[in-house]
Amino acid sequence: PREAVLDLLRRGVSTIHYWAAGHPAVEDEKFPDVAERRATTLALPVHQGLSTKDVDLIAEAVIQVLPKIVARRRHALAT
Repeated sequence: PREAVLDLLRRGVSTIHYWAAGHPAVEDEKFPDVAERRATTLALPVHQGLSTKDVDLIAEAVIQVLPKIVARRRHALAT
């Protein structure tokens, strides 16, 4: 998600890799779907302080970046 974070930031949207690390007592190999979700989940700004303009900016940035994210993910899965 590093590329997605940077792409969104270039468009004025701060985000974080929300769930980068799992619980130390859980082995990722036993739960590959959860490990995959952790590796690909980002948090977008969502709170009561956002204006309509802010929400529009976030939505437009996601619309622009999402196809790139999907393409990179598909490429990674194919290789």
